[in-house]
Amino acid sequence: DRLPKNLANCPHYAYIDDIYEILHEEYGNGKIEILDKLGQELINLLNKSNMEKSFLCLGGNFKEFLTTLGRNNGGEDEIFICAVSDNKSLELDFVTDRPVIAFLLVGMLKEISKIMYFTEITVSIHQDNRDKRHFTFEIKEISSSTEEDYPFPSLLTPACHQLPMNVVTFCKAFPWHFIIGQFIF
Repeated sequence: DRLPKNLANCPHYAYIDDIYEILHEEYGNGKIEILDKLGQELINLLNKSNMEKSFLCLGGNFKEFLTTLGRNNGGEDEIFICAVSDNKSLELDFVTDRPVIAFLLVGMLKEISKIMYFTEITVSIHQDNRDKRHFTFEIKEISSSTEEDYPFPSLLTPACHQLPMNVVTFCKAFPWHFIIGQFIF
């Protein structure tokens, strides 16, 4: 009842922020579980639309994905830094003015790890008491599939003549790459 029904006159309305406020008022800490599930569902929707390839290009495993994502931060309002902690878990520092994003990120990280990298993880989140914009995530691996369990065939091509595009086209498309080989052409 408290959310607007027509957003035609509100092009920049932050619907998810209002949902967060309502969940916070009605469920307190229970909002974390609800937003966790919502974050997982968002990634599932992306996965159904073949967007997973854009995630896979950020790393060959979940740790690489997070560290690459941190490096690609581009100066936005959010700050995203990943490091390995003493107990071999990953520690992710995230700063945002929108707490709802941090709580959605819990579920999103779980689902990305599971769907894209075949790794089950636990994610615990802690909000800094002094700076409410600062969140720390501790990410621990529960289980990981081996390469034999990987459901897709290898995409490596053993010889350049078997490439789906010829070398000249590849070099034009990706000018920062170079190919070394005795029989390249």
